[in-house]
Amino acid sequence: MEEINKENYKQFIFIYAEKNYGQKFKEFYEKFKDEFPYNYSVDNEEQFFKNFIEWLIIEKPLPQTSKTIVEEFIEKNPNIPDDLKQCMSRMRNVVRGKFTTVSCSQGVAVLKSQQTAQEYEVKLYDSINPSLLKSGNEITGRIHEFDDYYRFAGIFLTKIRKTDFLFPDFDDVLNFFEEDQIKKIENKILTDNKKITVLLKNYPSTWIDAICKVYKLNSRIKDEKINLISNQLNSNLPKSLEDLSVDSKYALKLILKEGGVIKYSKLKNFDDSVSYFWSEKGIPKSTIGALLGRGLIFIGKIPHFDRKLYKSAMIPLEIRDKLNQLLINDNSELNK
Repeated sequence: MEEINKENYKQFIFIYAEKNYGQKFKEFYEKFKDEFPYNYSVDNEEQFFKNFIEWLIIEKPLPQTSKTIVEEFIEKNPNIPDDLKQCMSRMRNVVRGKFTTVSCSQGVAVLKSQQTAQEYEVKLYDSINPSLLKSGNEITGRIHEFDDYYRFAGIFLTKIRKTDFLFPDFDDVLNFFEEDQIKKIENKILTDNKKITVLLKNYPSTWIDAICKVYKLNSRIKDEKINLISNQLNSNLPKSLEDLSVDSKYALKLILKEGGVIKYSKLKNFDDSVSYFWSEKGIPKSTIGALLGRGLIFIGKIPHFDRKLYKSAMIPLEIRDKLNQLLINDNSELNK
């Protein structure tokens, strides 16, 4: 298992936050959004919510513990090296406002506060484009103490030649590490009689939101979104098959032929390249990704006839018969 260090510490913090409080993020948002001090003219609701979550994790003491999530994480992980604990404990010391970029080179930007004229050395994450921090650019945002440098926290606004750019420096982090999350979901143990609503509850909110975008469904509450997706698949299944490739339909037919559950190894001839966080990329184009992106199949560890667990693809129980009827006259075959 990867050890926590000064480069990946935020990954561990956000994974902990998602695991322990992910289901309460929306509740916290409704409860504390009026306290949230960092709007920065963010009009995009998703960006605003992400900015809120980083504030919640780093700066907001939770009423039940009187500690921030970062402080709680440190307390519950005694094996963190002492010097890293000290760095993480200082994350709560935040400087916010407007800054002017003095210089930026070799991954470190020098920002001068427009309020106090104090200068801060800020180490950039790899995901930040240094060109956003050219000398003279105006930065609106917040930085927190860490190690010998400050680090950016949440979204910052960059003013370049009269144009404003919002940059979420933690975007990769706040998506809870795509590859790791996919592996965790695909290793969950499922039974072959799971229904859509139960299967979707395993998914983080970002995945649910992406499926909602496919079907143009709108709601603010995760459980409501899950029910809307379930209703879509149950009441308007033909819509889910629109624009599917020949190979995607053929993959569905193979799974149905196996009773609705198939060992993933039997799908090896299909293109299964997929990113679950496809909101900026559109619906997945791969054969398997297109099915996942519509909630038509789910992947997990499922016991088979020999009682062993195998990575498998499964069509939700309640739509198997309907799908079979829709595809019975379909002549799709695997394109080779």
